[in-house]
Amino acid sequence: MVTFSYEHPAKNNVRLIVADTGTGIPAERQSGLFQPFNRLGAEGRAIEGTGIGLALSRRLVELMGGSIGFSSVVGEGSRFWIDVPIYQAPSAEVHAATATGLAQRPSGFSILYIEDNPANVALIRNIVATLDDVQFLEAKDGSTGIAMAKLHRPDLIMLDINLPDLNGYVVMQRLKREPELKATPVLALSAGAMPSDIRRGIEAGFFRYLTKPIDVGKLLNAIDAALSTSGHDDHTSPTTPQESQRAPRA
Repeated sequence: MVTFSYEHPAKNNVRLIVADTGTGIPAERQSGLFQPFNRLGAEGRAIEGTGIGLALSRRLVELMGGSIGFSSVVGEGSRFWIDVPIYQAPSAEVHAATATGLAQRPSGFSILYIEDNPANVALIRNIVATLDDVQFLEAKDGSTGIAMAKLHRPDLIMLDINLPDLNGYVVMQRLKREPELKATPVLALSAGAMPSDIRRGIEAGFFRYLTKPIDVGKLLNAIDAALSTSGHDDHTSPTTPQESQRAPRA
């Protein structure tokens, strides 16, 4: 049985609770519960999943100024909760910041992610889903990614370095040879985390070189920065009445 409930543990917070009467989580495995891709042994059973849900949930809750917690007893079940602040009316300063673009999140644009690892694609897809009005495109290898970039002309490209057919640097070079894609910002998302890897990526022309496992906050900031510095200011989504509209492509 699964039950949903809520509480008010503090005046300005609300707690959302999901409890079940399942098998529970052994104490020795609980420390790895929020680690990305750690399924706590469930990968040996028929239960589907990638092990990114809780890690992503915690990060999203933290971005909203909240926290997440749990308790579990083997044979009795588990109880998860998130504490989030209750909405407060924005101050005049916040309204002013939004009007000038300082508190805006990009929207109305397209992202192409070139990556062969399904788990990584699932993670980025879920992160991008937190943004408004975004078309998310996927390519499993470099050749397909180049073809899709030419066809769809995305506003932003995210690129893995170790692809099954072409090296990410080769893909980057070929993208920059295309007149219509030359100015498109490209973010490298790579497992290569050595200083030399990062330096090489920046020297190759990547707008940012982000290492895996991906830091959600850094990725969202990189998306904001890439679009705002490449002439995509019209992709922001103001909350003021004078909401900007994206110009249609020719």
